Amino acid sequence: MNHTIMFIPVTIKADTQPNPEYLQNILSQKNIKSAVFPKFDLKTIEGFLGIDHEEELLEKIAKQREELLANNDVVIIQGASLTKPYAAELNFSIATSLGAAIIFEVNVKEDQETAIRKLKIITHPYRYRYNHPRLGFIINQKKHQTNFDLDKYRTLFNLKLPFIGTFPYLSENEKNVVGAPSAATTITCSDFNFGLIKNFLDKSAIIPVTPPIFRYKDRKSVV
Repeated sequence: MNHTIMFIPVTIKADTQPNPEYLQNILSQKNIKSAVFPKFDLKTIEGFLGIDHEEELLEKIAKQREELLANNDVVIIQGASLTKPYAAELNFSIATSLGAAIIFEVNVKEDQETAIRKLKIITHPYRYRYNHPRLGFIINQKKHQTNFDLDKYRTLFNLKLPFIGTFPYLSENEKNVVGAPSAATTITCSDFNFGLIKNFLDKSAIIPVTPPIFRYKDRKSVV
């Protein structure tokens, strides 16, 4: 199988939610062995970018991914946080270099219209310049929260991207409760349209291509 799936943040702090762990649990329920890629160390990333070693950074990430695929069917990667100015372009380069299938993630704290507008903006380069699967998007949502009026805003912004499902939203307090059951271990396949993922996993593994290397040297600062 040997596939890679990468979560791409659409909103600020969307990357702080345990979406890779949610997906890993769902895959486990389907007897698919997966591993979550270690979360990116932003200081290490900035060290590579600051000395114009983008290619080495991508090679390092690719090597780690291959090591995980040696014992797993799927590797799940969390994209870099949008709190950094280079994150959107860097995520695109990483996904391209790995041949990853993409799942966009929307944080619940944004109002509906703003969130879908940002989703449209972030997905734009992937729509026209990305040659690998865009599986769809997920929303992290609190219990009892009013559901997104997806049809309304998808029509408003002409968003042609599948909605995969809703994952629980964890506040900082909920993440830090010692001994509390992890939401990632309690989520079930009913929360998620697994068919969209299965269609991708049933296909042959993607062969990565040489990416349009992210050139951070054109930026003024990496901080």
